[in-house]
Amino acid sequence: MWLLVLRLKNVVVVSGDLDSYLGGPYTSEVGLAIQKTCSDAIGEPLSDQQGDGVWRKAMAGVAARRATEMALGKLNNSSSKG
Repeated sequence: MWLLVLRLKNVVVVSGDLDSYLGGPYTSEVGLAIQKTCSDAIGEPLSDQQGDGVWRKAMAGVAARRATEMALGKLNNSSSKG
């Protein structure tokens, strides 16, 4: 599982921090671990007219969790079609 948190100038790879979840089922605890890991990976978020840095940091984790859930949903749908 490769998860990236994109920042304006840098790409942060957090997959090593989430390796312990590979091979297991996706649970709400896994989703929250993805969310926290990705949020924590953002050191100094940008604050501007489109959002406060604290909000952006929190949303990085939410976006990563949602993207993972969407990708797993598509994977499950494609494998059930047979």
